[in-house]
Amino acid sequence: MVSSLSVFKGVTARSLLIGLLLITTLVAIAAVRDGIANHNMLMHFREGRLMDILSALLLLGTAGLSWRVFRVRYGGQPRFRWQAPFMVWAIVGVGFCFLAVDELTELHESLDIFLHQLLNLQPTALTDRLDDLLIALYALLGGGLLYLYRREIWRHRQMFPFLIGGFTILLLSTGLDVLTNEKDILSVMVRPALVDRFHIYLSILEELSKLFSESCFLAGFFAALQEAKQRRLDKASR
Repeated sequence: MVSSLSVFKGVTARSLLIGLLLITTLVAIAAVRDGIANHNMLMHFREGRLMDILSALLLLGTAGLSWRVFRVRYGGQPRFRWQAPFMVWAIVGVGFCFLAVDELTELHESLDIFLHQLLNLQPTALTDRLDDLLIALYALLGGGLLYLYRREIWRHRQMFPFLIGGFTILLLSTGLDVLTNEKDILSVMVRPALVDRFHIYLSILEELSKLFSESCFLAGFFAALQEAKQRRLDKASR
């Protein structure tokens, strides 16, 4: 198991994060340039397009790393117990898989439409932002789960800076998502002639910040995996 990630030998979580940020930035620049060439700067930033696919890949990568941490932590246990602290890694892995599916299928937007129908609401500028609040709810649930299993998470302190950075940037991304969902707020903040331009720029920034947040999470779980594997090696050598 220790050698199965030998391709990453010598790679640190920090260097992985730098590489991910560089890749996502270059992809975003290429997407913008291609959009400009096709007279639609947001062409690759729409739902289900290139940037969402990249986002799903980052989420799936984090899910895979979380599952690997679970496997390392579970290894050597006398029996499987659902109440075991290390179960948090399996739960988080499933959660990130769900987020990847959500990213590709626009599930949270479907829930938005369902809530409008269920509550018999007419879409307004406020209720159209329900899907943005669902993303915030995902983040709160994730943070709550990590707090619930804080003793297990505390064993992997090297991931903390990445988690803090990820949640901070995710908060920025959510705020930008709310701001760019419609143009009503922007129309109050800037001159009418600049609304469309600001909407495009902030929409790109929102997508890029989401990718940066997911990159932080992936690097954090990579740090957790490295730490878990080192602990297991240290335990085996004693």
